[in-house]
Amino acid sequence: MRIPKGIARIPLWKRDIPRYPLYYKGDPSPKIVLPLFWMKLIPPERKIPPHYVHFQVHPQMSKLDIKQYLEKIYDVPVLNVRTELRKRDVMAFSSKVSTQGILGENREKRHTEEDKYAYVQLRGTTFKYPGYFEEGGQTATQYEQEMAAEEKKRWRAENSKQQVNQGLPPWFLR
Repeated sequence: MRIPKGIARIPLWKRDIPRYPLYYKGDPSPKIVLPLFWMKLIPPERKIPPHYVHFQVHPQMSKLDIKQYLEKIYDVPVLNVRTELRKRDVMAFSSKVSTQGILGENREKRHTEEDKYAYVQLRGTTFKYPGYFEEGGQTATQYEQEMAAEEKKRWRAENSKQQVNQGLPPWFLR
């Protein structure tokens, strides 16, 4: 089976979830073993009460989906769910290669992406974030930002060398 070109480039966590099939009276009830949605626990940006939890969720999840996901899969009693869409700028680097194999100018492409966040209020229970969110430790987002910055520096260093040698064939530069 061959995957269409357009869908192969979309990461799994950004793909659309297919709609559930329509249920007609007399049909057997649909059995869903594993949900197609995902939720990622994120650290709070400021101090919050112990009965609140923050998640980054799949863009197609509704408030009801989030509540049912936590209650049915993890047996967590949920009192209230609030969602928020945040836009962020994403930079992609590309270099244009001509027909002779000579590197052309490097280009930065910027586009915006939307991330969906859920703020969940628990009913009658408290939640303690894992130890890697405590002060003094490095959070996952800080680590990702540092790694992205290092990769960006390395990429610019490599491409600055290529810009100096523009006009020479690649086999001559070795």
